[in-house]
Amino acid sequence: MRPLSETVKTISESITLKYNRLALQLQREGKRVIRLTAGEPDFSTPEPVIASALTAMKTGKTRYTPAAGIPELREAVARKLSRDLGGRWEASQVVITNGGKHALHLALMSILNPQDEVVIFTPAWVSYEPQVRLAGGIPVLVETDSSYLPDVAKLKSKLTEKTKAIILNSPNNPTGAVYSPQVLEAIAEVAKSHDLYVVSDEVYRHLVYNGDHLSIASLDGMLERTIVVDGLSKSHAMTGWRVGFALAPKSIAAFMIRLMSHTTSNINTPTQWAALDALSLDTSYMRDEFKRRRDYVLERLKRLKLPHSTPDGAFYVLLDVSSISQNDTVWVEELLKQEHVATVPGSAFYAPGTVRISFAASFEELEEAFNRIERFIHKWI
Repeated sequence: MRPLSETVKTISESITLKYNRLALQLQREGKRVIRLTAGEPDFSTPEPVIASALTAMKTGKTRYTPAAGIPELREAVARKLSRDLGGRWEASQVVITNGGKHALHLALMSILNPQDEVVIFTPAWVSYEPQVRLAGGIPVLVETDSSYLPDVAKLKSKLTEKTKAIILNSPNNPTGAVYSPQVLEAIAEVAKSHDLYVVSDEVYRHLVYNGDHLSIASLDGMLERTIVVDGLSKSHAMTGWRVGFALAPKSIAAFMIRLMSHTTSNINTPTQWAALDALSLDTSYMRDEFKRRRDYVLERLKRLKLPHSTPDGAFYVLLDVSSISQNDTVWVEELLKQEHVATVPGSAFYAPGTVRISFAASFEELEEAFNRIERFIHKWI
């Protein structure tokens, strides 16, 4: 047989999905596994969203739509994000995608040429580096500071004539860090002075616990060089619905739409109508509950006496286990094997020696999970 793709050979399976799969396998074997792996809210999708999808199906809204999405949804997204993020977005700049991951892929495919370099701040979500590679680019990893905030001096030291873009993620997965206005201003100045694009992943923007979310797109001179990636998975408990969107300069949006027209075409049609109604819902009760869980997790982490991140947003915390284990992957696998608590090794996020814990689980599950984690650590030490 002829050889398979050399490009795909360079990437591996998503580690977060791998450990989620291992946990599900144990559950099928009858084990009581607590999954603190995937970034998936445990809330049910709001009832009005489900009702809207059913109505769409019953009234014949089941056919193809324009590749970029129904005009009503694109207009609603443009209005909402203009209000939420600042700046003025038009419907022609909105692309409705199959989740935020698809929006990111389309964005990178639209701006990168072979060997273009893309800066990724680490720790970082597992899919950024593979997506850059799939688009023909070269990932350039830049470590954040001790507070998990971008170090602008390090950023500048990594720039070359091949640098094309910077990927930002605030609130951050896996650290929960929220980038301050000062940090975003500094990055914006670098982007403008070096003529760089910024791909700003803001899917957790509704989950900020201290202060307000600020988009780099709202800063002076950044609207024309920023692609915002957003969606409804995290904010509306709609992970399986696969509704994402990108807001981009018109020329980039046009390229993204061109790609969609030859790959996926439009996203699921009834889902688009449901998303239209979802945009008007108040889901702050989810944020309030996540904050309550975060506060509880931080209290339990104090008892472990191990360093950890203090998340100001999203629903993750990084626990530093380097003082008790030489290998975070082994630690995670033993925790799953012995105590049936599933987490993700930090090395998957370019943060070796740490473990990512998701608090997107019920309060009762978190309580039991930390009882087991405490017991495991005492045995481990």
